This record gives sequence, structure tokens and C-alpha cells, in this order.
Amino acid sequence: MVDTGFVETTDKIVHVGTPIVVEKEVETATNMYPGRLVKRDSGDYQVEVNDTDDNAYGWLSYEHTAIEFRPANKDTIYKAKDKAGVIVGGDIILRGRLAEGQNVTMGAKLTAAENGELTAATIGTHMVLAVAMESVNASDGAKNIIVKSRL
Repeated sequence: MVDTGFVETTDKIVHVGTPIVVEKEVETATNMYPGRLVKRDSGDYQVEVNDTDDNAYGWLSYEHTAIEFRPANKDTIYKAKDKAGVIVGGDIILRGRLAEGQNVTMGAKLTAAENGELTAATIGTHMVLAVAMESVNASDGAKNIIVKSRL
């Protein structure tokens, strides 16, 4: 394991910074885990997990969600109709999720992948949403990754 300087905590996904927090309703719970990219769902008050498009506007939080709606831990999925904290702000470092098949080094630019995950950015494709703050090899399956948000 590579020493990134970040100690994984049990009760939060934000490691550095103070994000802007907005509360949104989870309409569909599929892949709605803390640290995933989210986008608008049917209405402005609802969110769903982002896919490969450029509509992501925030990250699904854990510690910024009211306790009554907060999952059991930061690795537990949200339920439909939960009121979840969505965090935005370009000066935060948080735990995201690197998509299966990716192998990135610290400093790599990342963009949207399926399931609210991240993938290495290629020239001329999608917006850069985050920068890798550690090297992670997810060749054999999606893995958590510490990133600096660019949202």
C-alpha cells in the first residue's frame, strides 16, 4: 500500500476543506453511496447517481447528512426518499470511487464514469471533475480514491 498522507476515517468522506452543503432527496437508491458523483433527477430537489455525462454537480456526502437519514456507515447505500447532503466546492479533498479497469497515479485528471465513479480523463472528452491525490490501481475492481474536487 502506498502512503498517501491521508488516514482513512470511519465517519467521514471529506478529508480537507469545508464544502457547501445542499440537501437533496434520493429518488432512486441504485449506487447511491457516499463519495459518488450525483446529478439532478426528475426535479431540482432530487438527485441520482451520475453516469458518464457532464451533468454531475456534486458529491453524495455522509457526514453532512442529517443523522435520521444517514446510512449506517460511509460504505452503506442511501435508501430512496432519504434526504442526503450533497457537497460542492472546489477546495475540498474527499474520498471518491475509481472505476474498475482504471490505474491512475497521483495528479491524474479524472472525469465521470458509470455509477458515480471516476475514470482517467482523456483529451477532448469530458470535463475534469477531480484530481487524484494518490495512486490507485483499480484494474481488478473499483476502488476508493482520495481526490481533490474540481466541482
